[in-house]
Amino acid sequence: IMVSDGETAYVSDAVTSDIGGATGSSKVITDITSTDIGLGVNPFIYGYFYNLGRHFIWGEHLTSTKFIKWSDDLVTWNDASFSSTDSLGLSMGFSPETGTLMLSIQNAVTTNGPLRSYDNGKTWTASGAIASFTNPYGVYWIPSASAWFYRGINGFFSTNDGDNWTEVTLPSGMAGIESVVADDYKVMVVSTGGYSHYATTDLSSWTRVAGHDLRGRYGLTKQRGFWVSTRGSGEIEFTTNIYKSWIQQDVDIATTSAQFTSCFYLPSESTWYVLDQSLPYRMYESSDLLTWAVVTTGS
Repeated sequence: IMVSDGETAYVSDAVTSDIGGATGSSKVITDITSTDIGLGVNPFIYGYFYNLGRHFIWGEHLTSTKFIKWSDDLVTWNDASFSSTDSLGLSMGFSPETGTLMLSIQNAVTTNGPLRSYDNGKTWTASGAIASFTNPYGVYWIPSASAWFYRGINGFFSTNDGDNWTEVTLPSGMAGIESVVADDYKVMVVSTGGYSHYATTDLSSWTRVAGHDLRGRYGLTKQRGFWVSTRGSGEIEFTTNIYKSWIQQDVDIATTSAQFTSCFYLPSESTWYVLDQSLPYRMYESSDLLTWAVVTTGS
């Protein structure tokens, strides 16, 4: 998992369960081990999130004990207070309108809503119940709709900070949701199967984005004016004019066995990074999304 707080790049690896920071021009990865965080040996870290000066990680121990940790300095890590009968999910989001954090849960089928926090992640409680939900995965704040979007194969939205959830009516021909990305103006949803793109501003009216059927399924992000999708075939795809037309360009930066799971832009270095989670683990960097170089290789 790769993310950025705008100044530092952070990497979470669910196998070695470490977090690394890439800072300065050297791009040297410095690991913060799971022992440093107080998690013991080889926990499964599901995600990382940065919000209002605070770092979060969450996941499960090998004993299936769930954890949510937060830190204001990446040195001292604290246990958040929470309770959940479901496994913790892979996505955390923040609403600047309400000051609420949401953390998704995951289960094959559930009627539980995501966890929410009103004190920047120190304590978490369950949000409102939902109708039967298949494979919940991610939760996102949608500024254009002033609503939370909670998605699995199907999706639900809430306009009252998670007290109530209403099922989203997907566009005709869309069998399910594969991935989601949102900015201040629009929500992009990638459908299962053919991986076609649909756009909405209100989670009710949908428009198919012409000229682009996304072949990858691993990630879709928007940063610095670029929409970037990662693919499991050793390529990424990007465009700069999503609101007019999607101009596709494949960028071959590794072998066809690569599994690119995420890509992000680090403003302090004017550099893009992408993580390959096929063995051996590799991180690549680029200043233009065209020419790439290996930053580091793991085991």
